[in-house]
Amino acid sequence: MHHDRRRTIELAVFFVVIAVMGSGVLAGVQTVASRTRDARRAADIAQLQRALAFAEISEGAFPVAMEPVCLDGDDVISRFLLEQEHLRIPARDPVAPSLLESDADPRHCYTYQSRDRASYTLRYFMERSGMTREVVP
Repeated sequence: MHHDRRRTIELAVFFVVIAVMGSGVLAGVQTVASRTRDARRAADIAQLQRALAFAEISEGAFPVAMEPVCLDGDDVISRFLLEQEHLRIPARDPVAPSLLESDADPRHCYTYQSRDRASYTLRYFMERSGMTREVVP
């Protein structure tokens, strides 16, 4: 009886240790994943900046958007940049494609706005810092 009780305690301790180790691994994986998504966001924004610079050169001005436009690949700005071959693939927040519209978080959308066609504003959300960043040429 004493032996069975000791074995039960040993198994309980074993499972607690495994659970603690598993949670540490999961936290590490989540950190790596958020860093990877933030790196992709930075690369996407740089790609959009280059595409918009080419658009300004070829068109003489940036595309107009009086209100912020969510760049999802099917919006008017993305379609213009793709059609003019300034952009090869649509730039979307890495989280956005996996969300249903009803669950969409507006932070997970790159936004573009240009009221005067002489400049523009790109906004995007960085997960690790929890802050929205703004890019103006």
